[in-house]
Amino acid sequence: MKNFTRYVFAFAVAGAVMASCDVNKPDIFDDANAFVAFDNETMSIDEVMDGTATLTVPVTLASVAGIEESVSFRLVEGTAKEGVNYELLTTSGVLNFNAENRTQNVEISILYDGEYTGNLTFTIEFVNTGSVNQGAENTCTVTIVDSDHPLAPLFGTYTFSGNNYWDGPVTWTATISSDPDDDHRVWILNLPQLSNGFETEVEFYGTVDADMTTITIPFGQSCPSYYYQEEDDVLLLGIDSEDNAIETGSIVATISKDASGNVTGLDFGSQYGLWCYVSSLGANLNIVSPGITATKN
Repeated sequence: MKNFTRYVFAFAVAGAVMASCDVNKPDIFDDANAFVAFDNETMSIDEVMDGTATLTVPVTLASVAGIEESVSFRLVEGTAKEGVNYELLTTSGVLNFNAENRTQNVEISILYDGEYTGNLTFTIEFVNTGSVNQGAENTCTVTIVDSDHPLAPLFGTYTFSGNNYWDGPVTWTATISSDPDDDHRVWILNLPQLSNGFETEVEFYGTVDADMTTITIPFGQSCPSYYYQEEDDVLLLGIDSEDNAIETGSIVATISKDASGNVTGLDFGSQYGLWCYVSSLGANLNIVSPGITATKN
């Protein structure tokens, strides 16, 4: 164990400064550079048992005048198969753009297959964009989240509650999702109440027991972060009631359920809290004292 006072607390967020060569001549977008692109490079949707899930994938043609153009697209099978896992509702395979309709949507029905296959993916790509260019986001990869996963009741967003070391009582949102290769491993995004961009990229794993009664989260695991435009590993440590850093071992969260087996929350116990630390910068991100709980949203 190491007392946390041995660690460096200073932490600065670098700002970005944008400059223009001539402030009197703002950049002007030329319609010769007009392009069409998917609004999102990746999207996901939960498989629904009654087969009513529909995914809307927005596509935007960027131009000043509102160019009138027809853009064709196609769906490319991956691990998800057309007619088995999904069905195209925009059957024409064509999106028509003009000044009044700069964003159009690809509509896809998600089919329920009744089997545990794990998450499945397929891709949407452009076939012909006519007179306009393809933007950088020229494909969209869709993930169908399998509702038959044995840990499905655990997945989703949670409202966490705890005691921040400096700020006192706090609440924050964290998300639990599946691991693509291990049916009993989950990933928790924003586990220790992060901010400054880290809350959207730092996640740590935990192992769920066979009866789905506990999640064991190892201390000492790290997650790469690219927030500083370089790889900085974010380390997960524990902290006890005497402010000692716990570098090995685990924190165990007890899973609570209702009478129907639906997960209602988590209790991380009173032995350990959570401490997030950027080792390459010698910088603390946050400390939440022992006594953390979470309620499933």
